[in-house]
Amino acid sequence: MDVAEPPRIVFESTATCADSRHAEAELNEALSRARAPAPAWRVTMRIRKTASNALQADGDIIDDGGAAVGHREFTGKPKDCEGLARAVGVWASLVLDAEIRRPRPATTQADKDRDAKADSGDAIKSPAEPKNNGPLPNPFPQPDEEPSRRDEPATKELGIGGFVMSGVGGGSALLGASPFFDMAVGRVVLLRPSVAVGESLPGAGPQTFWAALRLDGCFRVVGQYTSRRGLQMDMCGGIDVGFLEEQSGAGQSAPYVAPGPSVDLRGELGGDLAVILRGVAGVNVVHILADTPIFSGRGEIALAWSLP
Repeated sequence: MDVAEPPRIVFESTATCADSRHAEAELNEALSRARAPAPAWRVTMRIRKTASNALQADGDIIDDGGAAVGHREFTGKPKDCEGLARAVGVWASLVLDAEIRRPRPATTQADKDRDAKADSGDAIKSPAEPKNNGPLPNPFPQPDEEPSRRDEPATKELGIGGFVMSGVGGGSALLGASPFFDMAVGRVVLLRPSVAVGESLPGAGPQTFWAALRLDGCFRVVGQYTSRRGLQMDMCGGIDVGFLEEQSGAGQSAPYVAPGPSVDLRGELGGDLAVILRGVAGVNVVHILADTPIFSGRGEIALAWSLP
């Protein structure tokens, strides 16, 4: 009767690895709890250099009859023998576990008699052929595979923020909201159209209503994105075009045009949600109202959602 026991582990091509002892230890550690369906199963790992000077690890699983059960190739960076050994060990553990769980036909007396004849030399064994057990499990992507969408900065986002602004109208601060849309046109370049609407704080001097459209072009400085948890800074330049209206006194209104820079600091909150801190500065080029300051600025905090 077949008895589950640890597989035999064979580590070859040690001359390729400067850290061969550590790599072999990683392979043994990854397979320390693995069990094979029967005695004499073997897990073999071979490491060799490719034409591009990278390392390739070949993992093979052989059963007690000498038949190939599984084969897998992993490619890694030079001198990364330990990482390749860990990958082969995890893969082999999953394959062995699947083999243990796979139903096997019971051994009949005829099978035992045939095996006895084969062992005594009365029959010639046919060459062992690999078993076809369907697709082999892949525990994780190979190091040279393309990153998934969730490992990259968002390319399209929809968001809304609230802001505090000064330097408009009579100089009193404005509170307002600003929906926006981000669209990447390259890996590090994006366009951001937005709308902003705000009013003066009640009782803080002349009451002013302000609304503007803004278009920014941004250069994106991408941070580390591991499972979509990273930091990103956007350095932008754009222009506000709109109008402002003084709702007290003579009730004057005037166009509003203000080019200037903006800076965003964006942090992932997990999933498709991010929080953004934004600073915008502008130079007011229209001075129909006598009390219009030369410079304006606003600070904003916003939430953004990544779009597919």
